[in-house]
Amino acid sequence: MYYLGGHTITGAGWVGPQAVYVDFVSVETGCVWQLYANRLLIGASRIPGERRVIGHLTPSLSPAPLTLVRVDKASQFTDYGPELPLEYFNRFEMLWSTSGSAHIDHFDIVGGRTPGGAVDTTNILGKVNFAGDGNYKWQLDPFSAGGTWNFGVLPRDAAGNAGTLVQSALVVAMPPADVKPNIKGNRFTLAAEAGTVTATFHYQ
Repeated sequence: MYYLGGHTITGAGWVGPQAVYVDFVSVETGCVWQLYANRLLIGASRIPGERRVIGHLTPSLSPAPLTLVRVDKASQFTDYGPELPLEYFNRFEMLWSTSGSAHIDHFDIVGGRTPGGAVDTTNILGKVNFAGDGNYKWQLDPFSAGGTWNFGVLPRDAAGNAGTLVQSALVVAMPPADVKPNIKGNRFTLAAEAGTVTATFHYQ
């Protein structure tokens, strides 16, 4: 079981290129805390009484609301993400299945480097070991921009020889980047002329 209350967040920030921390205070004892980016479990405190959680998070222009969840020590690594409230987050999951694949050692997850870019088999995003015929999945990192991203699943044998590349495309709709502050620190200016008000701003 998980609880959404019982703590007060006192600080949060980056501790590395792909790691964030959340500091908090609580009078609760005998429990630990999990950290979610939307509904994705990214970290957990190690012992009861610890008041900082560090999680893995890839920087993205898309917002990733953080949620701190209190759980029993026995449930420290139980993923409650599917039970949390829905949040917008540009994460996608690739699904594929195999049948009659006797010589596969692993799958390389490959993709294009930019929206619209062709699949580059040297751009390896991850590896999934082959465990017999069945269903497989891979969760992609957050996207840096909207558009059509091309991905592929490339099977390889133990010697590294590649099989047939299976490709797919994802159409990612993302909000634009935040509005850039101007030299005065304002995010937009207003000008009125002949009864018409014009707002001027620039995206980052």
